[in-house]
Amino acid sequence: MAFDATTGEKLWTESEFADDSRTGMRVARGFDAAGEPMLALVDNELFGGSYGNFARYNARTGRHMWSEPATPDGCDTMKSRIAITSPAVYQVRVCRNEESAWTTLLALDPATGAETAKRDLSNPDPDRAPKVSVKKDALSVDWPYRNEPLDHLVVAAPGLLGTTAVTADYVEVIANDPATGTLVTNSWSTGITMSQGAAPDRSLTDPDAGLGGVTPFDSMLIADELIAVGDAQLRTWRRADLVENAPPVPLGSGQASQIIAAPGIILVPFTDKSADLQLIGFAP
Repeated sequence: MAFDATTGEKLWTESEFADDSRTGMRVARGFDAAGEPMLALVDNELFGGSYGNFARYNARTGRHMWSEPATPDGCDTMKSRIAITSPAVYQVRVCRNEESAWTTLLALDPATGAETAKRDLSNPDPDRAPKVSVKKDALSVDWPYRNEPLDHLVVAAPGLLGTTAVTADYVEVIANDPATGTLVTNSWSTGITMSQGAAPDRSLTDPDAGLGGVTPFDSMLIADELIAVGDAQLRTWRRADLVENAPPVPLGSGQASQIIAAPGIILVPFTDKSADLQLIGFAP
């Protein structure tokens, strides 16, 4: 059964979604770029992604909208992975022929299922699928077994699928804005890096702005700033030049769990040592 989240009105009981009787499927949820709720069925989750057999449905009617394209000959259906982000549904395939092996990455339009971008990358071990996951609404693909030094790919938006560099060093994605292709990462070696459109000449890197050994409990990009909470403090950087606003704001003794951006205010739920939950508000 489906209900309107605001009014409680019953939307449907019987539907194509409810009648889908395929076994081993799970419900996937999210929102597309237009803010429409994304309701889908995918095969059982594996390593942060999923097997193939993706089918999207209209959440308000329960009607089938589209299914992922069939895996072509030479590609292993069992090694196909699905990753759901707001601007694209990605399908990652492991393929081979007599001469070579490769990984195919497809970006599919969330509304229609139409292919919007495609990229093939060499794969020295087609017997193992890469690890596919979604981090801060960005596609993350890792080939930890590759014999080459290039084994990490993070795609901020589908339009950047063909141009984003595959890197040797693992980075932690801490924020992403798919609408502008802005990706923010943190690593031990470089600190915080803010990339614009996957172009090296449009990237800002500042080792002094790094988070050191602290992984933030949450972080996000807002209109003018990058915000991170961790180690019981709130830290912010100017989005234009990645200069940190000093000093960090202490939150007290406890743990901050997440950042909630609301109109005119930034909210941080905070659990103190007495296990009481506080909600702290900051002006953006």
